Amino acid sequence: AMGKQGTPPQILIASLAALSYALFSAASAKQEMLEVLPEGSKLRGAVERYRDACQRSPRLSAVRALSTALTLLWAQSVRLHNVSIVDIFWSVSFVISSMAYSAHSEATKHAFNGRKILVNGLTGAWACRLATYLWWRNHVSAHGIGEGDSLEDFRYQNFRRYWDRKGLSY
Repeated sequence: AMGKQGTPPQILIASLAALSYALFSAASAKQEMLEVLPEGSKLRGAVERYRDACQRSPRLSAVRALSTALTLLWAQSVRLHNVSIVDIFWSVSFVISSMAYSAHSEATKHAFNGRKILVNGLTGAWACRLATYLWWRNHVSAHGIGEGDSLEDFRYQNFRRYWDRKGLSY
């Protein structure tokens, strides 16, 4: 059985994959990062196409923001060897989506600022309430502690054991 952290190769692979995707997403969102890439390169072309698609679509822009955050969270869960952190982050993901939608150029053209502030505020309040409850349930309450001395929820431990037997788990 694995210890309290992922193995060094797992941590390295997850960190490199997450960082690469985060940099790709950031370059598609920030012109100054895009300019670092060589003009005419295939990577720059892919980043520019992704940027253009996100500029046209509020939904894709929100997916970009959320997938970047979730990819970084995945790398952290590999390092900690604890997927339970996704439960707490789940509520925060709604704030990321809400903020990405309201910051999109289409939203700034067509939406009432007061409504965006209200929706973001209510989403943030709900997310804080839910994240606090989930943190309490997973880390304070006796009901959320995993089997043995693990802080990982027993459901994720079962999932991990199943996929470990197939050699497909992180």
